[in-house]
Amino acid sequence: MKLRTLALAALASAFVFGTAGCGMITPVGTAVQANEDLTSDGQNAQDDDVAIRNAILVSNNEGQLSLSVSFVNDGAVQVANISLEGQLAQFEATSGISKTEPGDIVFQSDVMPGDLVDVEFQIGTGNGVTVTVPVLDGELPEYAEFAADFAAVPAA
Repeated sequence: MKLRTLALAALASAFVFGTAGCGMITPVGTAVQANEDLTSDGQNAQDDDVAIRNAILVSNNEGQLSLSVSFVNDGAVQVANISLEGQLAQFEATSGISKTEPGDIVFQSDVMPGDLVDVEFQIGTGNGVTVTVPVLDGELPEYAEFAADFAAVPAA
């Protein structure tokens, strides 16, 4: 009887450790290092040697959209021509990583948060690329400064 109880306990232990131990060899998702190809809320694109990362428009709900975008430039400094609904803005994509700050690029538009808007990026002598960018509001703390009231870019 003791032998049978001991065998049953050993079998139960093997079952418990055999099924629960599989998580010990599974990589933990939060330990994976993120790279610049991942976005949080925006869209990515590539024009020539410059990567466009996490492009979003933030609305102040009063007709202004502020662009939040990062450029990863592996070459020399290039000018990024950015257009939305006939309005043109320029931003200097320096060598390495450069990011727009609140108020750097502001457009006038009546689009609302939740909309998707086509934004054209033409960097240096690249062919240009159209990116469908989401419009957010300033509810998220990381975008609140982009929803302020800024002077908009005049229409071209």
